[in-house]
Amino acid sequence: MKIFVSSTFEDLRDYREAAIRALRQMGHEVVAMEDFTASSAPPVERVLELVRSCQAYIGIFAWRYGYIPRPPDIPTGLALPAGFKAGETSITHQEYLEAKAQNKEILAFLLDETVPWPPHKIDAFVDAGEPRAKEERTRAPGSSIQALRQSLKRERIVSFFSSPSDLEARVATAVTNLGLTLQIATNLYRLTQPVPPVGPSEIYGPIRDEVINAQTTLQRTVTVDLQYQWWLTRLYLLAELVSRFTDIKRIVLIKGDNKGDSKFIGMLSVPTVLERLPTVDARLEAFSSDLHSQLKKVQDQDSALDRALELWDQKVKDKNEHVLVTAPNLTLWFGDTLLRHPVQVEDLSKATLLDIMQVLGYPNDFVPVSTRPSAMEEIRNITNQPLETGSPMLPIAVIDKRTLNDQLARRYVDELMERARLK
Repeated sequence: MKIFVSSTFEDLRDYREAAIRALRQMGHEVVAMEDFTASSAPPVERVLELVRSCQAYIGIFAWRYGYIPRPPDIPTGLALPAGFKAGETSITHQEYLEAKAQNKEILAFLLDETVPWPPHKIDAFVDAGEPRAKEERTRAPGSSIQALRQSLKRERIVSFFSSPSDLEARVATAVTNLGLTLQIATNLYRLTQPVPPVGPSEIYGPIRDEVINAQTTLQRTVTVDLQYQWWLTRLYLLAELVSRFTDIKRIVLIKGDNKGDSKFIGMLSVPTVLERLPTVDARLEAFSSDLHSQLKKVQDQDSALDRALELWDQKVKDKNEHVLVTAPNLTLWFGDTLLRHPVQVEDLSKATLLDIMQVLGYPNDFVPVSTRPSAMEEIRNITNQPLETGSPMLPIAVIDKRTLNDQLARRYVDELMERARLK
């Protein structure tokens, strides 16, 4: 991961060294003022460009606000982050504002207020002979850094440090958790909009459309909302079609209400649906057998899908399709194969090591996760996935545990190799 380290310099030199050392030992690429090279670009422009180039931002703050560039040092036409005020905003503050504007991963560390600190490293005690003395006289002493610290505490979950070694440990822990969270985001299947209910007079348009859409989006889950009537036979048809024509592996069952909230009912594997439901309705097994033989004669997928629906019309449609899919019936039909208890994660965008352990310990390769709806929005910001028009952000997600486990293992090996190289 490429990480920008931001802070004032002289007062936090030892702390910067500790944080940067921890990051490099973990194998991360660090961008810091210690490594800035000569550039034709003005300092402000160069700094903001470097912030934009990084995946994450680490801000370390004590009691200095930092150098404030004046308009001559700020190129005309330079795109500056929201909240910037010419002649008032320090470069350190600008770095944070730019990271926020670019939706970077932000980790903020504040010096604990109870830690003794040399007066000459505090803005409120600035010496009249220092270059920054004139700047501090234009405002209440120390007011800028106090305002910035308060803003960080309002906007972020901050961590307080008391020494260089303490900061080093906290940075290592926070970045490790951030890496795990990003792995969670990488392996997260956002639930699609529920398949619209298919009434008795319809020609299965919604199910057909869902199958065609899944072929192009490569989605691995499909969602059924039991707020509307779903018959046993239609659930089987959905499973049969997604099994033959898509990469979908799981059916997620929810139940919405008139307020727009959704309750998780359970999750089923597609093969389980295909195995269990024919024992309830024998016509389904006959349909599957006939479909298998007839599809051997069809060359393209569109024709195959049409043929499947035609055969369904002949074999099943309107012939006593009256058994509804309900939570009690699902338990009766599927028993323990119905996963009814999702992993509870308060905020997927800030998943902790304990959250990761819950996911990895779940008894299934696809893990349903219950979270806050707003946390799903934050996850989308991490993965930069646009929201489809009209698609709801349900407070249920599905994580591919096997892929997550493989990626975590590779990451661990990469870190071991990087540490060996540094030694």
